[in-house]
Parts: sequence; C-alpha cells; structure tokens
Amino acid sequence: MITIAERFSPYTHQLGARALIPGTVFSIRAYPARIIIEEWYLDGNNVVYDSEAMGPLDGFTLQQDLEKRCVFLLGKRDAKNLIWKFEATADGIVLTKNKQPELIVKKKIKTISPLKERLSLGSHKAQEWERLILNQDVATLLPLWLKLGQMTPHCSSENMCSGTLSLLNECQESTHTSVIDSLMTLLKVGFRSILFPVLDDDLFHGLTTANCHNVSPLILLHKGSKLIRSLFIKEDVDQIYLLPSLPPKFVAGRMTDVDLSNCCLSMEWKKKQINKLEVQAKTNCSLLFKFNKKVSSFRVKKQRHEKGTTHSVDLPLEIQEGTTLFLDRFIVD
Repeated sequence: MITIAERFSPYTHQLGARALIPGTVFSIRAYPARIIIEEWYLDGNNVVYDSEAMGPLDGFTLQQDLEKRCVFLLGKRDAKNLIWKFEATADGIVLTKNKQPELIVKKKIKTISPLKERLSLGSHKAQEWERLILNQDVATLLPLWLKLGQMTPHCSSENMCSGTLSLLNECQESTHTSVIDSLMTLLKVGFRSILFPVLDDDLFHGLTTANCHNVSPLILLHKGSKLIRSLFIKEDVDQIYLLPSLPPKFVAGRMTDVDLSNCCLSMEWKKKQINKLEVQAKTNCSLLFKFNKKVSSFRVKKQRHEKGTTHSVDLPLEIQEGTTLFLDRFIVD
C-alpha cells in the first residue's frame, strides 16, 4: 500500500507571524501579549478580534497544524507551559486554554473540507518556516503549499500582472526545468511566516510592480497549489497523465489519494519513472494512462499479492466501480 507518513505542521518562532486557520479565510497574528484575528476578503481584510493576552514569552512558537485544521500558540510564561489552540467551528472561532474552550469570535463560518491528497518529495526535515526558506527546501515547502492551498477557499482575479501575482504568472508560464526556481522566488517574495501570502513586496526584493487592488492574497495559495498538482498529474476525459511536468529535482516521491473524475489513485516514482500505481474506481470506467517516459507495458493485479497479467500501455484499462487495481513492473522501451 502506498502511504505517506509525514505530518504537515509548519511552525515559526517569529513574533508577529501570521497563520491561516486551515480551511478558512481567518488568520491568527500572534505576539507574546497580543492576539489579532483577521478575516480576508476579495478586496481587503478586516480585524475581527484584537486583544491583549499574556501568552507565551519563552520558547514562543506559532504552529499551523494542517492535520488537525487548527493553529497552536506554544511556549512558557513565568515557568508555566502554555498551549493555546485556535480553531474554526460553525459558530465562530474558539480559543482553548488549559482544555477550556472559549468562543472569542462569534460568526457563522463555512470551512472548506480538505482533499485527502498528499504529496511527499522525500523530505523529513523539521518544518520551521524561516529555515525552510533560507535553505530553499522546496521538497518540504511544496507539499505544505499543496495541502494548505487545497484547504483554502477559492478566489479568482482577472488582474494577474501586478504585485506578487506577476510572479505567480511567471510560474505558470515556466517550463518543467525552470518552474522550481520560479516557485522558490514566489515563496521568498510573496509569502511570510507561516506560509501566509502577501500581494505587496514589503521587503523590497525589486522583483514586482506596484500592488494590485480588489484581489485577495489567498489567490497565491489556491492557484499555486493547482500549479504544483499539475506538475505530477493531469486529467483529460479518460486519459490520465502521470508525472507530465516532473521537475528534474524530484527524482523520487509519492502522491496519495489523488481525486480524479472516475477514480482515486496513489502513485510512487523512482528515478523519475512510475514504480507503483494503485487505482480505485468510483464508477465503471475505461482509463488510458500516459507516462512521462515511453512505457510499453505494465503488470496489473486485482489482489496485492497475486501474480497478475501484463497489459499493453496502448490499451485502455477497464475497471469496475469500487474495485482496486495494483499496477507495477512498468517496462520502458
């Protein structure tokens, strides 16, 4: 079974850092003695909570937990361990201190149900934001971006040529050999700790034009995650393209629970070539796989440990609703 063990929980020790509550348009901005919660709209943002609070001072840590869909503020004050948890509910934003929940923002909130899709590019490093950016650790950053972007409410814009959106536009126009450099530039210029998008380059890198208006910065998360996904999988009717734009840097990796029109699949690749594939059908369908390398055939098994049969890559693969097929032994000409 193809699985990914990594858990996505980026963090920072930077005072005043922002972190989105996963699945919402609300962000937490944390200081040792002040908490600010903002709601982000298409044309700007609004402070919905601003309060002085004696939070963590020593070991100050803001953590965005993409698994539990919440934000933690951790550390010590007066030698006492503090664990504050911010999460969104249908009735508003709840802050839990010492296992005591309190509704601090009363507002009807509709959260985005996250996809189960996960990407692993072989990195198992600590997910401290500043260190990831400093080391240009794209193997850790891109899976985080993909996951958070898929949990971020959809937003769109016709103006993609100003502010940091111009860098997103450059990423979309990049080739598979240059897209990683373009994405890394966007991460350095268009994001702040923790993975929080900005439209205005307030650190003056000199790589963007003037800021754009009436656009939500969350578009960087949403559209960026779609671009990252397209590097590894694409779909056209009943044709599925595997690793269509694989960057040379990612020699090996895994992607699981990929949600497609007729099926859900998980894949593993090594040496830039598909090694294993698991396909679960949502309906009776006929699938034709397209590979990044010239594959002539592969083995198909209905049970994980059976012998299986060889299948030509030129023939569609028939699969019944609710069944799972296991594909391996991909022969490259």
